[in-house]
Amino acid sequence: MASLRSALRRLTTRRHSTRSVLAYRMVVLGKTGVGKTAIISQFRQRELKEDESTYNIERAVFKTHNALLSLDIVDTAGIHRAFPMLEFSICKSDAFMLVYSVDDQESFEMMQRLRHEIIELKMDKDVPIVVVANKQDLPDDEKAVPCNAAEYLIRRKWRHGYVEASSFNYDQVCEAFKQIVRQLTRNVSLTPVLKRRSPSVAGPAPGPQRSSFITFLRGLLKKRDV
Repeated sequence: MASLRSALRRLTTRRHSTRSVLAYRMVVLGKTGVGKTAIISQFRQRELKEDESTYNIERAVFKTHNALLSLDIVDTAGIHRAFPMLEFSICKSDAFMLVYSVDDQESFEMMQRLRHEIIELKMDKDVPIVVVANKQDLPDDEKAVPCNAAEYLIRRKWRHGYVEASSFNYDQVCEAFKQIVRQLTRNVSLTPVLKRRSPSVAGPAPGPQRSSFITFLRGLLKKRDV
């Protein structure tokens, strides 16, 4: 009897201590060649990849105080050329990372157009957005977008997150993702749990089988108490 009660107590305690999972989707947008894929691969595997021409999804998991935050990271691979796909990606996403290259004025202007589309489609000026000014490692004479003007527009006027980064620098890249997560939830810790997981497979969750088993044990205890 004592061992049966102990087993029931352990199962019930484990069930209530299981963290909930907060699931979000973030899309990375920007002109081809600005370093979107390199930023994602630096964050996920600490290695660089060239921008790809395929639609790709990665998953990162963050620890919070009372939950796990699962973030699906969508590499759009130039879908801005096809508006229906762009519209679909924006509507299905919870947060956005807009990337431009500091040596490419056109990429900065495209970032502004993409931001406008996001605000229009989401109908929310406070949607989580972080803008990444990539390729900060380039010499100053190769930079076409003044950082001070960009920061004023993005951080002061738009009130979005803003990170000056190089895709070669893990800490700078990681800060961009941390800013996204901070906007999604205020209770996040600063350390991502970098687990390689298939984006199509969700993590295990307590199912009805455990609940029915606990109910069965409780019924058995009541019968024995009679």
